[in-house]
Amino acid sequence: MKPARRRPSWLGSFRFATDGLVSALRTERNLRFHFAAAAAAMLLSLLLHLDREAMMWLLLAVTMVIAAELLNTAVEYAVDVATQDHHPFAKIAKDVSAAAVLVTAAFAAVSGALIFYEPLEGFLGERIVPEPMGMAETSVACTAFVLLIAYAAAAVCDGRLQRWRPSIQATAAASGICQFAWFVGLDGVSVLLSCVALMTAFVLLIAARLAAWRPALCGICLGTGMTCLALGCTRLLY
Repeated sequence: MKPARRRPSWLGSFRFATDGLVSALRTERNLRFHFAAAAAAMLLSLLLHLDREAMMWLLLAVTMVIAAELLNTAVEYAVDVATQDHHPFAKIAKDVSAAAVLVTAAFAAVSGALIFYEPLEGFLGERIVPEPMGMAETSVACTAFVLLIAYAAAAVCDGRLQRWRPSIQATAAASGICQFAWFVGLDGVSVLLSCVALMTAFVLLIAARLAAWRPALCGICLGTGMTCLALGCTRLLY
């Protein structure tokens, strides 16, 4: 009788998912392109102050494309493991999974054009300054941008740079603190904001033992810097 398989903890499951995403980013050029496009779209949404409905459609499009690309990568690896021969069914499986990516990418392209056309036309044509962006929309777009950059940075840190791979938890913690400081009115004091975010997030992470000091420090610096960049975009048109 086989012993019962021990289920991983919630944190362990999160690490497995993070490793899978980072591995896919390292090996799949198309996924890296989708990540870059998604990060640019998030910055543009902050710059143009998209409303809640537009942000929902934008996030849906980005999520669908990235999820489809990840599933396509998983299917390709699974097929390669199952057979080394040029079986026609293996080709069909790979082609169908690639078609799923194509469909979602087309949806994202059309959605992006519809979402950004009117705000861009108003700003570039008539120089209309958009209405202030809501706190919820700003936080969602900022968090999405920071996480996209964090996963991309984690994928880059390979080999000798492995020890400096930024912690996703540290990045998220620093970003959350920065956003809190921004929304309560400390946006004018950028140096103080950065220091508070760095010190507080570092203390929280060390106390909770979420990561070693190098990944934690890199994540804190990355989360603070990218959050300040994203939030700064919301004030460029004023």
